[in-house]
Amino acid sequence: MCARPDPDDELVADHLARIAHLLAPMVARYSFGAIADTPEGRDLLGAAPDLRRSLAIATLAGPRSGRTAAIVAEVPWSDQWPADLGRALVRRKIVWEPESAALALRLVAATDFDDERIQLVLKAADQIAETHPGHPRVMEGLDRLDAMVRTTATHRYRVPEMRARVAAAIARHTPVDLLDLSPISLDDPWGVAARTVLAAADDRGVDVGRLVRSLSDAPAASKPTDRWLRDMAEVVADARCRDVVRTLVRLLVDLEAVDRGLLGVGNAAVARAAVWALGRGSVTGADVELLAAVVARCSGSTHPTFGAAPAQARRVAGAAIATLRVIEERSTPEGAAADRALHAAWEIADRGDVLRSIGRALGFSEPQIAARIARARRRKLARTSGSGGPPPAE
Repeated sequence: MCARPDPDDELVADHLARIAHLLAPMVARYSFGAIADTPEGRDLLGAAPDLRRSLAIATLAGPRSGRTAAIVAEVPWSDQWPADLGRALVRRKIVWEPESAALALRLVAATDFDDERIQLVLKAADQIAETHPGHPRVMEGLDRLDAMVRTTATHRYRVPEMRARVAAAIARHTPVDLLDLSPISLDDPWGVAARTVLAAADDRGVDVGRLVRSLSDAPAASKPTDRWLRDMAEVVADARCRDVVRTLVRLLVDLEAVDRGLLGVGNAAVARAAVWALGRGSVTGADVELLAAVVARCSGSTHPTFGAAPAQARRVAGAAIATLRVIEERSTPEGAAADRALHAAWEIADRGDVLRSIGRALGFSEPQIAARIARARRRKLARTSGSGGPPPAE
């Protein structure tokens, strides 16, 4: 019995036919390197946004079938061009529609984990969420992708982060009247406690759905965008939402550490967003004290709170430092308290990167920061060497 043809093969072929005149010259000449640096690559990337959609499909289908290149060029082809073209397309505008976005999601879900390919299709899913939220085939594709990332070994590079980003994409497609806590995983103690807090707040009538969507939409960069901060300021203008944010941040201080740590990679972005959010709107002295406590708990280089994931401590501590810096700029009692908190953190921190963030927030010169980092290293060396003598000279 002959196997039934995969209908996605026909859809891929249709997309390839649209851009064969652009793709064939590049495939014929490409060996390796940046596609954007070749004349054929520049023609590809300069195509209209709707044609880039078909280029993206060709890129995503490349690792799936050796027949992909044969459709557009009767030449041997390199396995490298799909990856390089995908990296270039992530940074360019692509006009997606639901069916092509769903196809892209299915293609990526059917292959091995690749964070760059996942980022490309999540941009497609997010674009569709703006025009066709909850589209059935897009949701089906997201569910397949979610299943793929959740069955991929957690230790692989960026797997927890991609799990969180897929969950956030699903949340953006979820109707606003349906509470979706999937952006917060249950893989660590903070996530378990946070879900309990959010579910209880939802029972009290708090708009938890909007809060979770806003937190999961936080930028992946080291600092939030102005747009996200404006949106979050509207969310925490509701006193009840602000109380929930404060409770989520309090968990970072109050929860007991366990062997596997308190906060893993997947939830670190949401926890960091909650820290950022606490600095918006009507900040109280208690908020400043809480942020200072977060810095104190998350700034140690070997703190048991974060187990074997010190990078997550750095992200959370960095967010708390940046938030205190924003509050410090205000001519209020809270601003003065934030200044005192930063100076106190400057004295207790022992991580070089954390000290650098604090020093820059306080306006110290680079030589001053370097001297403080060197002092911290001498102290740690004295502790680890078991010396019983006096502490190193300041």
